[in-house]
Amino acid sequence: MVTNTILWGDTAPTEPELYYVVGTATVTYCDIEGGTGKSWFGTGCVDIDPNFSSGYHITELPCVDTGTNSAPSIPDKDFEDDPRILDGDNNGTATADMGADEYDNPDLVELVSFEATGYGNTVFVMWETASEIDTAGFHIWRSDKRRPEESDFVRITDQLIKAEGSPSFGASYFFYDMNVVTGHPYCYRLEDVSFNGESTFHDPAVARWWKPWMGRR
Repeated sequence: MVTNTILWGDTAPTEPELYYVVGTATVTYCDIEGGTGKSWFGTGCVDIDPNFSSGYHITELPCVDTGTNSAPSIPDKDFEDDPRILDGDNNGTATADMGADEYDNPDLVELVSFEATGYGNTVFVMWETASEIDTAGFHIWRSDKRRPEESDFVRITDQLIKAEGSPSFGASYFFYDMNVVTGHPYCYRLEDVSFNGESTFHDPAVARWWKPWMGRR
């Protein structure tokens, strides 16, 4: 069985990188040069240049977060003793990479705070950043569950909220959610979007409702 592996760039580029003589190879979630069309080219496999930056380091598709977490005996460290498994594409789900390197995509937005406060028939979603690198803007996602799963969130912003910060300073933002039921414990999540379309999801916040006679609850 060959899984979560990159086989690319040996001295015989006109031939596939994988050979077997006896038995049947089980090959899944691998990037193998010349593998397209071979009988062993299985589920999740691709035949695309892995775009190594140096050594065996990966920096983008097709190998970041495109392996499988169900492969047997996945180590908790990569070949440089860095943690594995990580959310390399910042989509909110940690997935193993193909190859020996586990890519750690840095969070380009340094978030100071993110909270949601309900008052009357509106939830005020507020966040503050300390710095923003290559950030185009933000989206807000909402779930009507207090402890939601990833699939429970729905995006409620029609358009990207334009970023106002920079690498040297942050900014404060407000979003008014008026499609709510007073007192309901909605859960909100912030997504920042880079200029090249990559997304990062931040930890969620549960709306705390303000009652004038009781204060915040």
